[in-house]
Amino acid sequence: MEKPKVTVIVVNYNSEAKWRIIEESLRSIFSLSYRPLEVIIVDNGSTDNSFELIKQFINKVKHSEDFNVKVIRLSKNYGFAVANIIGYRFRDPSSKYVALINNDFAPEPEFS
Repeated sequence: MEKPKVTVIVVNYNSEAKWRIIEESLRSIFSLSYRPLEVIIVDNGSTDNSFELIKQFINKVKHSEDFNVKVIRLSKNYGFAVANIIGYRFRDPSSKYVALINNDFAPEPEFS
């Protein structure tokens, strides 16, 4: 029996100063063993270098058919709730579940 697809939404805003924590969180999310998985990162109008750091990180990570990554850059900071709503609107409609994960949270690989 195939598992239902899950979308993980992560909102970023000016996180360059705490990049080590953000990178650890992203690495943990990308290491989740659950599949099929979609990760949507919404940059909430960052004015520092964090959006570029996130793009560089994503380009280094290998993706598989059952792991999709989308990055959305907003023109300004709409706030955490609106950024999550925007991410939700861009999710794969076949996703059965959506997880909102703060960009400083590092889930364990078997987290489900």
